[in-house]
Amino acid sequence: MEQVLMKTEMPDVGVPVRGKVRDIYDLGDHLLLVATDRISAFDVVLPDGIPGKGKVLTQLSRFWSLKDYKPGGAQDSFDKQIVRDYLNGLAWDKTPPGPSLPVEVINRTAMRYREILSILTASRLRVARTSSL
Repeated sequence: MEQVLMKTEMPDVGVPVRGKVRDIYDLGDHLLLVATDRISAFDVVLPDGIPGKGKVLTQLSRFWSLKDYKPGGAQDSFDKQIVRDYLNGLAWDKTPPGPSLPVEVINRTAMRYREILSILTASRLRVARTSSL
């Protein structure tokens, strides 16, 4: 199973402030933001990460497909929509702790992030599929 980066540790740099999906290090004159593979939905950090998410998140702030763009309307999001759709189908009141994600949702979301990376960089990210957690 591929490693999932849920938190960073850089003792020589200091202790980070952990946001929902980013670890933030104060370097004095600059801040270092590290995108992890943590995923949050509805302001709750879920217990499972999405392999490769941090790599894509560093390149993606918000991206819409030109082919599917509709002026003046809501746009289809490339960002974690699969997770949101799954969670909306649960009887979960959206308060912590968040539910664990099934392997199928993790794999579909990871595949979506690889697709986004391919679109943005014209390259393929080779990532092993998660078979179990």
